[in-house]
Amino acid sequence: SRWEESGRTIKVFPTFNEFIRYLDSHSYYELDVHFRPLQYICHPCVFQYDFYANLKLMPGEFDRLFEKFNIPQNSFRNQPAAHDTGSLMPKYFTKLSEAEKKMVYRFVHQELEFYYHIYPEERDMHISLLGNY
Repeated sequence: SRWEESGRTIKVFPTFNEFIRYLDSHSYYELDVHFRPLQYICHPCVFQYDFYANLKLMPGEFDRLFEKFNIPQNSFRNQPAAHDTGSLMPKYFTKLSEAEKKMVYRFVHQELEFYYHIYPEERDMHISLLGNY
């Protein structure tokens, strides 16, 4: 972990492994909403969505949204992504133990199944990183 102190505030920056262990030690409902699996904050089967976005493919996804809502393509300036999920995932997931990988899979498996239904080409990369539990 890395700590920063600023006046009366202390910020903690856990490592990825520490963060994974933190997620495993709390119930989904105790976690900040940003860390909960999608199925605990959003119920995709209840709503009829018109659009599912893949952040990894965001430039193309924006084009589809702009077209759907008749927004001129030059309304927003295209900026290259600072990071790419495909390069970041191996960096972090290869550092996890098998037990931590199983925990991550248990934590997100329903979300991944929903995601694979829309983007089946992503399954192999995730299986190579997390295993197929």
